[in-house]
Amino acid sequence: MKRLQEIPRVGEKLADRLIAHFGSEDKAINAIIDGDIAEIARIDGVGQKFAVKIVQEASIGEEDEAALEFLKTNEAKELYNKLLNLIKTFAPSNYSKEKVGIYFPYPATYKNNIERNRETITPYIEIASSLATDKDFMTSLKKIKPLNIENKGQKVRDRVLITVNEKDYIY
Repeated sequence: MKRLQEIPRVGEKLADRLIAHFGSEDKAINAIIDGDIAEIARIDGVGQKFAVKIVQEASIGEEDEAALEFLKTNEAKELYNKLLNLIKTFAPSNYSKEKVGIYFPYPATYKNNIERNRETITPYIEIASSLATDKDFMTSLKKIKPLNIENKGQKVRDRVLITVNEKDYIY
């Protein structure tokens, strides 16, 4: 993927906002490919669910839509949604519940992708398994409260600044 607008759901206006937020089109594309839902969702007008959709669309575009062959039937879609909902019950935050949505099943023809993903997550599963049996860690983990970081800055809209000359405008 070379341009933001090649991603379904990303039009000119959203591409401009992504570039403004990340500093360049390449950085915005990398954030999408890396699945940085939290940072994408910080953009004005982009919530977590929409950020997930953008990442999904980009992933599908990269892997080819054939990767979604599994989800062609209503029964498969229903099974997939039930499985995702089951996995989401183990997610500790709304963010992680939304992020689960970026994953989709691969057909058997994508065995290399399946193996690559398995190799990527295996160390994390092992760490999580060892921590789950550590009573002190689990007790401490329950004491952690999620951060609620919101931009409380006042947004000024529908106002105009009129000056007689450019010098006053710059100040």
